[in-house]
Amino acid sequence: MFAAKNKRDAVLALLDRNARQDYIPAAFFIHFDKAFHFGPPAVQKHLEYFRYTGMDFVKIQYERTFPPIPDIKRPEDWRNMPSYKLDFYQPELEAVQ
Repeated sequence: MFAAKNKRDAVLALLDRNARQDYIPAAFFIHFDKAFHFGPPAVQKHLEYFRYTGMDFVKIQYERTFPPIPDIKRPEDWRNMPSYKLDFYQPELEAVQ
């Protein structure tokens, strides 16, 4: 049986089909109040939640909404989804950094 030395090893072992783990890594995700959507408050709230819950990994919530695109109504319409420039994602990238 695989005994993970740390949470990172436990998550990475999921990629090894021969590894036998003592548990399945897990995490839970929530959206925080708008006061914690961007910048240092977002970073602090994510870290607080991660540490409090003892999760195995953290997902940074993407709080930016995409502009409405009325032409996307059916699955095949998604090929018309625009490509946004890097500056559109800058607030989330700052939180990750």
